Amino acid sequence: MSPTVPYPAAKLNTYTLPQTPSTAIWNTDKPPGDTTFSSIIDRFRNYEMPDHHSTRVAYESMLRKWIGPRWGNLPVSAIRTPDIELWLAELECSPKTRAHRRSLMHSLFSFAVRWELASHNPVTLARVRGGCRRRHRPHLLTQTEFHRVLANLIEPYRTMSLLSGLLGLRASEVVALQWDDFDFSLQTLTIERASCSGRVAETKTESSEDLVPVAPALAQALIAYRKTCPRSPGNWVFPSPVTGRPYHQDSICQKHLHPAGVAAGLTRPLGWHAFRHSYRRWLDEIGTPIGIMKELMRHAHISTTMDVYGVGRMTPAKRNAQSALVDVILAS
Repeated sequence: MSPTVPYPAAKLNTYTLPQTPSTAIWNTDKPPGDTTFSSIIDRFRNYEMPDHHSTRVAYESMLRKWIGPRWGNLPVSAIRTPDIELWLAELECSPKTRAHRRSLMHSLFSFAVRWELASHNPVTLARVRGGCRRRHRPHLLTQTEFHRVLANLIEPYRTMSLLSGLLGLRASEVVALQWDDFDFSLQTLTIERASCSGRVAETKTESSEDLVPVAPALAQALIAYRKTCPRSPGNWVFPSPVTGRPYHQDSICQKHLHPAGVAAGLTRPLGWHAFRHSYRRWLDEIGTPIGIMKELMRHAHISTTMDVYGVGRMTPAKRNAQSALVDVILAS
């Protein structure tokens, strides 16, 4: 008889450790494949959910609203690739959101296969057409529009937007800045944390933790802002007057960025992502090499810099390059 070994996660019961890995089952007397998908979801929550708060929140939302209600009551063996692909195609969301839900389904099944609660991963062959495409392209600000937005923001939201637009910082990184992160003598900023919904944690990726150059003009603007910045126990650059801790960036977007965009005459809602995408475009306009762009934006892969942030609008440099090519070809 196989020995009973307590599972390390406190929320789970014990499971029977088999003598051979090929017959492993986890806390169930059912053969692999007969376990309900809701059981897989529960175990995934207890054992495999990511540590990063914003990712956990996104996963939990997808599990609760979409994946659990559709697949939870089915045996794992009853879930087939055609059914998953049809479900993904019928979801009323952007292709990119469909791709995110497919990715989580794939992780759930990989988890089940690893613990031998499923014989294979049916999501592997399920396709999402145009999974890298957004429903709407991010709004790219012109330099004039950026100045108009800043003119319609009060502090500290103006300086937050200034940092996001001129350094390409993510919103979660902006609100988590501390004054000790700046070295004004060396004109550098160290990015080493992020904040999501008031929870301070690690940055989005390992490559996001890096030194960022701070130009003298921007350093002077920050030094001037510091004279009016409220003091806080964490020495935060942008402490909330209510909690003394980092702001919630979503509320800033709704209460301040959206109205500032309207006042600036923008035709589409203004969000945090517009600053980072515009930063990439402005670097392109001044002829910054793509490798330097990748380092400044702190991307792990250069394909992210080129593909995700490479969407654009008509620029003088683009028009001049095309005109030069046409002139050369037609003159020959």
